[in-house]
This record gives sequence, C-alpha cells and structure tokens, in this order.
Amino acid sequence: MVNAVLLAYSAALVFWPARSVHARLRLLRPTAVRRPSLPLRAPRCGRLVLLGIGVAAGWASAAVAGAMAGALLALTAWSRLAARRRRLHGLAEIRSWAEALGLMSAELRVGATPADAAESVARDAAPVVTEVLVGIASTARLGGDVPARLRGAAAGHPECAAALARLGRSWIAAERHGVPLADVLDAMRRDLEFRVATADGLAARLAGPRATGAVLAALPLLGVVLGEAMGADPFRVLFDHELGRLLLVVGVGLDCLGVWWMGRITAQGGWAS
Repeated sequence: MVNAVLLAYSAALVFWPARSVHARLRLLRPTAVRRPSLPLRAPRCGRLVLLGIGVAAGWASAAVAGAMAGALLALTAWSRLAARRRRLHGLAEIRSWAEALGLMSAELRVGATPADAAESVARDAAPVVTEVLVGIASTARLGGDVPARLRGAAAGHPECAAALARLGRSWIAAERHGVPLADVLDAMRRDLEFRVATADGLAARLAGPRATGAVLAALPLLGVVLGEAMGADPFRVLFDHELGRLLLVVGVGLDCLGVWWMGRITAQGGWAS
C-alpha cells in the first residue's frame, strides 16, 4: 500500500504536464508565432528517478524483497508511460505533417516553386517538420539531391518514413516529368489524416479492454486491503515474514507481467496505448 502511494506521487511529480501553463501564457503575447507543438518526450533521467523512488520505498517496507517489488512496479509504470508518450508523439507528428503538406499544396497552387513552398510552410510548422522542410528547401536551391535528403530525414521519423519517401519520389516526378506536385501532396495529406483517424478510432475501441485490464491489475492490491480491513493483517505477513516477502515479489512480478501482456495485446491494434 505504501509503495503504491509513493509511486503514484512520484509519477505525478515527474510527469506532471506543466506545458499547458506555458501554452496559455504564450497566447497572451500577440506577437508570438503560434506553431503546432508535439508532446514532450519523457525526461531521460525520469526512469532512474522513478526506479530509485520505487526501490527506496520498497526497501523501507520489506528490505530486499520490497526493493525488488518496488523496482518491478517502477519499471512497469515507466514502460506504460513511455508507450503512451510514444503513441501521442507519433500521432502529433503525423498531424503536423498532414497540416504542412496541405499548406504546401496550397502554396504550389498559387504559383510558388516547391522550394519556396517548403520554406514558407516551415515558418509556421512544428519544429520537427520545420527542420526537414528547411533542409529540403536549401537542398533544392543548391541543386542537391532532395530525395536523398528526404530518405535521410525518414530515418529519424519512423512514423512518417513512408510519406517522406513518397514525397521524395513525387519531387523527382515533378521536376523531370512535370507531374503536378500539389495533387500528390493532397493525396498524401488525406492518407496521413486517415491514419490518424484510424488510430484514434482504435484507441477508442480499446478503451474498454484497457480499463478492464487496469481493474484486474488492481485486484490483488484490493484483496490485500480488504484482508487488512478484516483483521487478517496481510501487510505484516508480506513485509515481516520470509515466505511472505517471497510471495510479495512473486505476486508483484506476476501482476507486472499481466500489465505488460495487456499492453502488448492492445498494442497489436495500432500504436502502444
């Protein structure tokens, strides 16, 4: 019980979404350039902080066995948080690319060159998109290999790798054969928007199974709390007896294994949830 409370507080402190406050303050500045933002990635030291808190809380409760159980809980909580962040970051990046491709198509339809369109859209795009667009604009103006530049960028953006590779092929077709690049960009935008809508729909349909899995994962803790309320004193057994400590590690390990397996099953329908 103590371990669970401490881990919950630590996770809230480490991963509290303070970015929304900054976003509201930026809206008060009329001269600010509003760019679509991507979810922040988890801090690199967050895993070690969470692991240290879990081990310390477990050690204070049941020595070595408690430290092992706390480490398992901390690593499991981190893996689920990291999977959720990866999913949100991937969806946000795809949305940003869909918006950028739509704006590029509009620029091309009013007579801009591909390089000028990319540079213009890069001014108001998300940073991850701006970096790629500025790179291909400068490469195109210098007569470089734009498709090669896009293939290199695709390696760092796996969620949009196929779209970037397709953009490179379309760029070549537009330069060599006069294929309308704006139409291709519109098709790519619709494809990315469809991917996002599909992922959101899958996430909504999987909300029920995920909630069921969370309830099942919490049942062992609920059982221990009920036993304590009935006077069976399960905490003393788990924390003060050698066999109880062994059961504590085994039980927590099986519970974490169930949470991991639930995440693996739900992730097969799309991004990890």
